[in-house]
Amino acid sequence: MGNDVFGLIYTGESSMQLRDLTYSRSVAAVPFAGRYRCIDFIMSNLVNTGISNVGIIAQKNYHSLMDHLGSGKEWELHRKRDGLFILPPFVTRDNTGIYRGTIDAYHSVMGYIRRSSQKYIIISGSHTVFNTTFHDMIAQHIRTGADITFMYNEVGIHHPDDQFNELRFNLAEDGRVTGVKATQYDGTPVTAHATKGVVIATGGYAANLQMVVDTNVYWSSDYLSTSTKTTNRSSLKGDGITMAQAVGADVTGMGYTQMMPISWIDDGNLAFGGGNYAIYINPTTGKRFVDETSERDVLSLAEFRNGIEHNGTKGVFIELANASSKIPGPYLYGNEDVEWRQYVRTVDQLAELFASLGLETDADTVRATIENYDKAVMAGEQPEGVKKTNPNALIGYAEKDENGNYLPETYKLDGVELRVRFMAPSTHHTMGGIKVDTERHALDAEDNVIPGLYAAGEVTGGIHGGNRLGGNAIVEIFVSGRTAAEAIQADNQ
Repeated sequence: MGNDVFGLIYTGESSMQLRDLTYSRSVAAVPFAGRYRCIDFIMSNLVNTGISNVGIIAQKNYHSLMDHLGSGKEWELHRKRDGLFILPPFVTRDNTGIYRGTIDAYHSVMGYIRRSSQKYIIISGSHTVFNTTFHDMIAQHIRTGADITFMYNEVGIHHPDDQFNELRFNLAEDGRVTGVKATQYDGTPVTAHATKGVVIATGGYAANLQMVVDTNVYWSSDYLSTSTKTTNRSSLKGDGITMAQAVGADVTGMGYTQMMPISWIDDGNLAFGGGNYAIYINPTTGKRFVDETSERDVLSLAEFRNGIEHNGTKGVFIELANASSKIPGPYLYGNEDVEWRQYVRTVDQLAELFASLGLETDADTVRATIENYDKAVMAGEQPEGVKKTNPNALIGYAEKDENGNYLPETYKLDGVELRVRFMAPSTHHTMGGIKVDTERHALDAEDNVIPGLYAAGEVTGGIHGGNRLGGNAIVEIFVSGRTAAEAIQADNQ
């Protein structure tokens, strides 16, 4: 039955939860259980259905995926007729090479679809882990004469954060922590035993806005509230801190939460970027309001004071940059419009854009702000009104001489594509947590060691003061984890 069906797999999915794993590879190429990749499951399901023609739509970061798939030999798709087809993005008159979504990706490979001799097509993503064949689905599709048939799995509704309804440490009679007890959401009890020690590495509590607000001593209540968004995954609720407190651990620094000043306003996820190539605009005045290269708390406070509120998110500001300036980090988008996230426009199109979004921002004032800024950068001077540290790009465009100096007479703004982004602060890192000593033993209020309990990473407090320096958390997790392991080894000799 699979002989009259071909498969088409889209590998352009993005996942903020997997952003560190997908910096240089697609979700499809993320390892699974050591020897497999996520795409292996759908590939095997198609081949086990008897399908011998499979197209792989690649979006970006697909070198690792191509290395893994090879010629398709592992799935017996290395053949002269049909087989495995890698379909990378390409530029044509009608296609920019950057897909604006799944449908756009499918449209871009219509040539491959039309050339395929099979009558039916199975379309799938690449990151769903399941084991099946499609024989029954194909049979039902043909029997009913349906235009489209969906395969899905109906599961009970429960939030991933509720996988365990109850978590607590297991204590011996002498007060030593010897493991963790939990109750799963379905009532099943679980106990994890530890003979040498337990290391808490559950992260911070930036996703628990109620805990953030209740402990806050740093941010004004006019800015920080339970409706504030977070860059963190939803599971980072501070459960490890609460568990440690239940066995006598003390906490420190709980009043300090770092905000991420460049977050998407709809869900709080990190938008990525940097201030040295862009300017931040007050949506009300149309002018710059801060040195865009400032520290995160300085930027966030300025955004709260100068931004607007949109759908409950406070501190919303406008970032403007030349569309050719590369955004550092695993940025999700090309030059497509993404509602209330990103738009690419020329300066003469800004008024229409602002009006369509219901903003009162004056486009003429924004133009003057850009021109004033670019003129100062070209002259090596400070912009009028708000200073700027180490700007490295213009918002408009100008040529440079052989020494890398701008040629002001070549400057132009009209017709230059600008990237317009809307962002706001969201909670990012909590400086407070479990009190520990230099060996990462958990301590009580009298600085006594709690036997068998250690803590590492963001779950601890007192390490970064009131505002963590960006990038240090990565160093901390490795150093503190290793330190805790060495302490356990020493304590058990």
